[in-house]
Amino acid sequence: ELARQGLAEKLRETLSDEERITLHQQYKDGELSDDAAEILLGDAIKEIDREREAFEEATELDTTDVFQE
Repeated sequence: ELARQGLAEKLRETLSDEERITLHQQYKDGELSDDAAEILLGDAIKEIDREREAFEEATELDTTDVFQE
């Protein structure tokens, strides 16, 4: 079990942000199992979900009264 945890941590360290996002999208689309996502992404799953929700909320803000001079 310790070896498995160490390997999972090393895998997470080697993934780029772009790879993490791609894996997360595959997880969300059902192309990556829960177990595989947990091993490859760990806590990043929740972090990416929070960031994605915040981004989606920001894109829905009413900007009609906002202008730049």
